Amino acid sequence: MAKRRLSKKLSKVQQRQADVDMLAVLGDVSQLTDAEIRTAAKSARRSGACGPIVQIPLVQIEPHLCTSVAAVRRYETLFQAGAKVAPILVERSGPGYRYPFQIYNGAHRMQAASLAGRTVIDAVIIQVVS
Repeated sequence: MAKRRLSKKLSKVQQRQADVDMLAVLGDVSQLTDAEIRTAAKSARRSGACGPIVQIPLVQIEPHLCTSVAAVRRYETLFQAGAKVAPILVERSGPGYRYPFQIYNGAHRMQAASLAGRTVIDAVIIQVVS
């Protein structure tokens, strides 16, 4: 029983390290929680996010309401301190949309960047495969 728990725990540690390694191409992930790393890695795997990091004006990304004020505040503190934060993932909007980009992953970082006084944010433009 204990051997199985140890094996399961080791597997989780190995998966987390694999996720961190994959996300390293997108930027520094050392400030992210385990849950944020899992979510970002899952999104990156699903979307094939391997494109270059570009800076996109915040006004060109469709805003989203964030439910975790604590996460927004934590990212806001990081932005204000000048820390490197993992880029958000966006996809191009279709014709007829008000905003050229829609957020795929990183709504908390986007809102925090705005609150910290940033006008642009690092992003990777992805193409979501359905």
